[in-house]
Amino acid sequence: MARRGHTPKKRSGKLTITPSDFRYPGEKRLYWQGVGGVMFFFLWLAAAVWFTLRTPSGGHRLDLVIECVLWPVIAVTLCNILALRPRKQEFKQADQHSRVMSTNHPELHKTLQNFARLCGMKRAPEMYVMPADRCYIFSIPAKGGTIVASRALVAKLRPEELQAVMAHEVGHILCRHIRTELALIYIRSSNPVWKFILLPVYLMDVLMRGWMDVIDYSADRCAMLLMGGSTKVVNAAIVKLALAIVTEADISMEELDEFLSAPSDAETEHKLLERQIRARKFIDEIPNLRDRIEALSEFAKTEQAQRALEKLSQLVRPA
Repeated sequence: MARRGHTPKKRSGKLTITPSDFRYPGEKRLYWQGVGGVMFFFLWLAAAVWFTLRTPSGGHRLDLVIECVLWPVIAVTLCNILALRPRKQEFKQADQHSRVMSTNHPELHKTLQNFARLCGMKRAPEMYVMPADRCYIFSIPAKGGTIVASRALVAKLRPEELQAVMAHEVGHILCRHIRTELALIYIRSSNPVWKFILLPVYLMDVLMRGWMDVIDYSADRCAMLLMGGSTKVVNAAIVKLALAIVTEADISMEELDEFLSAPSDAETEHKLLERQIRARKFIDEIPNLRDRIEALSEFAKTEQAQRALEKLSQLVRPA
């Protein structure tokens, strides 16, 4: 049930950035706590059906046993289909320039190719820049992991910040979060009828509380590594992304940008202090945002991060 992504390709004599370099502690435990718990329950249910229910002729109800075993897999797949259904219309309306290629978005294409090289991917993730007025960026499981962003978001972020949020999505793809994440997002917003039909996914969501936050910590760590160890750029990117999505906030994108780029010795200025207060208020209002910033800053101090950055320095070192 893990969401599929581009699997790092092992190359003899070459190092690559892998999930073990940045995965947040406890992520796998939370995942298997949910998935393993659900699979155990439905296998137990299948066994109960096998031993207790009989056909009129006295045979086992093999059909019900198979349904019990396959129900979790079918539920996750159906959640993905339903979650992506609204996006399909957008893709149909997209023009031929939406797909990122070297001819229309050379810088974005180059960035994806570089990330793929650093992570040892067999091929770079595809990316689409959709002609939408609202800001968003997310990944879908198509072709092993495809990044989708809006032109509005591309216009609002600085080039290095856009690269950072792209690197965040690459982290999700590498760790194979996408299918499970989409399923949990859909089940949380579905009505009670769908929650019953998709009961395995609903139970997963109950058992995996905290996993959705933790996978963002992992993806932020990946972004920090792919951005050369710059926590400042990644933190600025995730804060500005949150502001671009929320739109209704007490601070503008320009004010936030000025605050994030201001030198530390200017923090005594009155106007900057005002922006600082409003920026901190905004960060505190967005669920998990401050925790992500603090978690990334802590990761940068760890031996795990230093080892990964040393590996990265060897990857980018001229031959």
